[in-house]
Amino acid sequence: MTKTTIAIVLVFLSFIVNAQEQRLEHAVFKECLNAESPTKCTSEKLWSDISALITPEITTDIRWKMGKNYFSVGLAFLSDQNGNVIPETIKIACDNKGLESAVKEYILHLSPFSPKGENEEDRRSAHLERYTFIYNSESKTYEAASEETLKEKGIKPNYISLGNEPVLPKCACEDAEKAKKCTIEKLYEHISKRIKTNSIDKNFIGQINMLASFIIEKDGSITITDIVCNLSDCGALINQYRRAFNGLPKFIPGNYEGVKVRASYNLPVKININTYR
Repeated sequence: MTKTTIAIVLVFLSFIVNAQEQRLEHAVFKECLNAESPTKCTSEKLWSDISALITPEITTDIRWKMGKNYFSVGLAFLSDQNGNVIPETIKIACDNKGLESAVKEYILHLSPFSPKGENEEDRRSAHLERYTFIYNSESKTYEAASEETLKEKGIKPNYISLGNEPVLPKCACEDAEKAKKCTIEKLYEHISKRIKTNSIDKNFIGQINMLASFIIEKDGSITITDIVCNLSDCGALINQYRRAFNGLPKFIPGNYEGVKVRASYNLPVKININTYR
């Protein structure tokens, strides 16, 4: 009797906090208040300002002394109920000390943000950003790269975690890495049990690639933003994937310095079918 081998591989691709919010639940730059998405506008302005800190001297140091074609910068800090940066909460992750100092000085001298609304229980906001810069040989400068560009070039930045990532309740423990590993394993177990291949053409042999983009909200619930598949007819599989997510328990939400944050993830699934069914 023939058997179908199904290998489902789950990997957290990214932990991106400050995911775009539809209402003002996060401190933003005052000049972004009237933007279509104040949170996105604020994130993009931070991105632009950090990029401007990469001077020719820093570029030379990173490119020629450190020998890097690309590098990453991670930053994290809190703003208080009045929108002011809390200096002791600033953390910077960067291999270049000159740029690290410049980013810290920039954050310290930011004008007050427009804080969360008065109806929010905790009006502090956690600001966590991660950027990757790629060297452009024509302009001889480092340029900020989008997630799409990183994917096209096959670059997988080794981002340093600057906050506590969301975990499943059964995996909660003081060891953050252990809790993260446990959460990934539990997700693997939960989803692999709930994805069936009986809706796939019985003559199909090969690999099915699926990718779910979702947000773990501040209350631990999941919001699925997109699910894509490499087959022309994936409707039934996508519905199974969606139901599998909906059946998960609430997460313990991510946080930075005690302030809860929304966390955005990309979660790929690979289903290998190597025999006729």
